[in-house]
Amino acid sequence: MKNGLKLWQIALVAVVAGFIGIKLGLRQNQNKETNNKEDSAEIITVTPSPPDKGVSSQPSSQKSSPPPSAPKGPLEALATAASSILKQADASTLQVTRISAEEEAEIGAKLHRMRMKEWKMATSDSRRGIVQKTIQRLDEKRTNPTTTLKAAIVESRDINASAGPGGYIYITTGFLDRFPKESHIAMVLAHEIGHIDLLHLRRKVQIGYRGQKVFGDLTGNMMQAVYTQISTPYQRDEEFQADDFGFDLAQRAGWAKADLLGVLIEMEKDQARMQPNAGKSQSPLTVGIESMLATHPGISERRKRLEAR
Repeated sequence: MKNGLKLWQIALVAVVAGFIGIKLGLRQNQNKETNNKEDSAEIITVTPSPPDKGVSSQPSSQKSSPPPSAPKGPLEALATAASSILKQADASTLQVTRISAEEEAEIGAKLHRMRMKEWKMATSDSRRGIVQKTIQRLDEKRTNPTTTLKAAIVESRDINASAGPGGYIYITTGFLDRFPKESHIAMVLAHEIGHIDLLHLRRKVQIGYRGQKVFGDLTGNMMQAVYTQISTPYQRDEEFQADDFGFDLAQRAGWAKADLLGVLIEMEKDQARMQPNAGKSQSPLTVGIESMLATHPGISERRKRLEAR
């Protein structure tokens, strides 16, 4: 083998390449372990419970009672018909881009890491215990759990809560400051669980994911597209479905109807106090409650619907 590599040289190259591969693999595993440790410091863990057999329901078929409405004129009827056609087309497209629970969980973990860079998580907040106790109690009464729940407290004066793909639920310190009662925390957490178990989050992920899945990730920025999509408001009927789902779930978990409605009643009072001061200097409470009003149907309408259930 005068003109080529000798056997011992080939063997040496193979050993060195294998060693480098092992080192790279170990480094990747160490990075994963570091990310997991960082995530675990932020997350309030929930021990998965067996599905509650007391009530049988299918999340995908859950429907809310439509709120009463005035007779529609010709233009409004036309707009409603057009909206229905678009929803049917959207449903057909979502069948093409359907993602699995495993894909949603992977996307959810990536999005959580993106949010950790954007939001400040309250890892030492004394109310982590009540949030964990409340969400665990709700989890035990879920009838069709779609994923394991994971909660985190976000340092923000906004009075709000939100859900992310893969079972992540975020609640702000602003909400916990304004609504410290366990029943009020239960109502908002149950509402977010509704968005998860009714697959509203998965629909959002699919919308952000669909172009890349059908045509390929042309921009190389798939996660940003999904992140942008899940930040958009839910459809109006999805908010009502999550209200119904969460209200029923929280009652099955043992909270009284009147206590759960209390959070909406208090929000109505806050909203009424805000109206005379429109255009004036805003307090932290005013700014905080406006963040929730901007992304949800009217509080009075939501309360009346639930009272009638």
